[in-house]
Amino acid sequence: GSNWSRYIFSISPKSIRFKVILLALVFSGLLSVGVVITLSVSFSDVERSRQNKLRNELSDHLNKAAGIEAVERGVGSTIIGGNAGLLKNFKALGVAGDGHVNKARLTANVLLDRGSISADFKDKLKKWNDSQNALHKARAEVRSNGISLAGWFKVTTDNIARAFDLQDSTFSPTNEAEAVLYYNS
Repeated sequence: GSNWSRYIFSISPKSIRFKVILLALVFSGLLSVGVVITLSVSFSDVERSRQNKLRNELSDHLNKAAGIEAVERGVGSTIIGGNAGLLKNFKALGVAGDGHVNKARLTANVLLDRGSISADFKDKLKKWNDSQNALHKARAEVRSNGISLAGWFKVTTDNIARAFDLQDSTFSPTNEAEAVLYYNS
């Protein structure tokens, strides 16, 4: 160790060897800064990709749940109209829709935990959860013949609309780069 430091300090600042070593140190420093910046950008891109994957998963589950719930709305309307023979199908649709609702809730909570989600996301999630609770109550009323067709239609339509509101909030921009894509596509 001491031989190396003695060698370095014995080099004259005017010599070519000193200038080459100094130039190599400067280039090494610049290269190190470039590597750190590249790694930082890469990690940021990886996190953004993970975030977008979660957003797409949430969107997929919301779409599937809303699609099933739209069919459920029609089957429920038919039951209210007098065809109680569809109750088994009605219950199966509820179970299938709730499966996607539960997966959407899990994904939404992960997005909330990670942050970088639109400012209104939490509010839209609460409204969607409230509409899901109203749907569960209305399902029981369909099975017991305790809801009007207009009441059932209102609850189910509102529920589907809240799912699409949440989906829209999921993709609302959280930074300038996302805003450029969002407003130009």
